[in-house]
Amino acid sequence: MKLSIEPHDLEIKRSKTVDFLEKGHKVKVTIILRGREMAFLNRAYNFLKAFQESLGENIQKIKEVERMGKRISVLLCKTPRQ
Repeated sequence: MKLSIEPHDLEIKRSKTVDFLEKGHKVKVTIILRGREMAFLNRAYNFLKAFQESLGENIQKIKEVERMGKRISVLLCKTPRQ
């Protein structure tokens, strides 16, 4: 994804992510920063945090947010209900 993703596209990505997580898969969410967006790393971290929160309460990070060059990613999975 990019930071400048349209709301409808983001909703589709969110619904597909929820489907994968419901099936028990792990999902890696990656934001690709281009050009001047590298100056706004805080926006990217906040975007990932907000995206994770929009997925629901029982979603956890397997790996913390990591930055590799122009990409920022996080690995998510669904926690089993108790």
